[in-house]
Amino acid sequence: IHYAFYNRWTVWREGLKFQVDPWFGDGLSSWASRRFWFFGDLWPQACNEYVQIFYELGIVGFGLILWYGVRLLGRVKWDNDLSLTAAFSSIGVVAVTSLCFFPLHLAQLSVPFIVCLAYLERVAYGGIA
Repeated sequence: IHYAFYNRWTVWREGLKFQVDPWFGDGLSSWASRRFWFFGDLWPQACNEYVQIFYELGIVGFGLILWYGVRLLGRVKWDNDLSLTAAFSSIGVVAVTSLCFFPLHLAQLSVPFIVCLAYLERVAYGGIA
């Protein structure tokens, strides 16, 4: 486990050194197009969703995503509704998993994440639940 963490930490640190524009990022899918080689392997993803989003979208894009998430969660009226708990839990699992994996790059994980976000949007701005 130590080597896996060390390898990823090195990839994140060294990968961010190649970022051309820290304010606006290098563009979507730019991490994969850079063809990063570390430890004799190709790293087409950063294996950390946050690092990859920061690399590709920069401070501005990462900040907008963070602002959107905080604003959305702040507008939802949290009560004992099971569907809200399930949606929030699903988003939380993806958020934690994103620290050492790239779940939003996989359809089987990103589609339920988007459905949960859409449900929270509907609750926050549409007045249901």
